[in-house]
Amino acid sequence: MDNVIKEGKTTAIVAYLTMVGALIAISMNSDPKNEYARFHTRQAFGLHLVFLGSVSYTHLRAHETGRNL
Repeated sequence: MDNVIKEGKTTAIVAYLTMVGALIAISMNSDPKNEYARFHTRQAFGLHLVFLGSVSYTHLRAHETGRNL
């Protein structure tokens, strides 16, 4: 188990950097499937999508109401 974590740690860290980092982490984990890296890559990608969706929604609502948010 410790070996799996050591091998996937770099990929897991890269996944949380930005949305581009999550995409890079997906490609880094494509050949040697590491469960630790896969979990964190999928989690980070989901968090980035939720954040992007909430920011987009807030921006859209600000334009509709004419407010500066």
